[in-house]
Amino acid sequence: KLCWIFGNAFVEKPIIKLLPPNTSSYIRQAFKVSKMLSRYKQPIIVLGSQSIQTKEQAEIIITALNKLQIPVFLSGMARGLLGTDHPFHIQQGKSNALKTADFIMLCGVEIDFRMDYGKKLSKKATIVVVHPVPALTKQNADIFWRPTLRIHIEPSTVLKKLSEEVTQINCAEWLKQLQKTSKEMSDTIMLKAYVSPNRKD
Repeated sequence: KLCWIFGNAFVEKPIIKLLPPNTSSYIRQAFKVSKMLSRYKQPIIVLGSQSIQTKEQAEIIITALNKLQIPVFLSGMARGLLGTDHPFHIQQGKSNALKTADFIMLCGVEIDFRMDYGKKLSKKATIVVVHPVPALTKQNADIFWRPTLRIHIEPSTVLKKLSEEVTQINCAEWLKQLQKTSKEMSDTIMLKAYVSPNRKD
């Protein structure tokens, strides 16, 4: 019966926020990331579905990204977080960016078929994985990719800490390069999708 499948589907239930057992240790790891990040000139952040659980976390992440001014790619349920014309949101060219970046921070991202099991990640890059589920910080690791640092905590906590600790990131040229590539790819897609009003077939 349908009532067995959809019973209580629209009954509101409280959201249970899962926290790691010792938050302070993970904050210390976030501090390590801040020290690492300031050295790189081609950093990127990728936000996935598990990076946001609540409205409050979304607001924290947006504020942190605005302070950090690092190129950001959105995937899964994180799409739409930064609106349509956010200056640090790169919409196209993620695969190429992952291959050429020197620092990659994966927040709430699963390294499965959608990320080609890690094959897309640069072998030379420093890779930091932040995920609320411990097992997913090392998903398919040591096969096609290797994480430099794994942090089991909600990404909003780490991003907030980074925005407070990092004073300067010299990646303006890198950001312009990614923005240019993204625009070119978007223009190509729009051109291919365009249908002439005079088309008869």
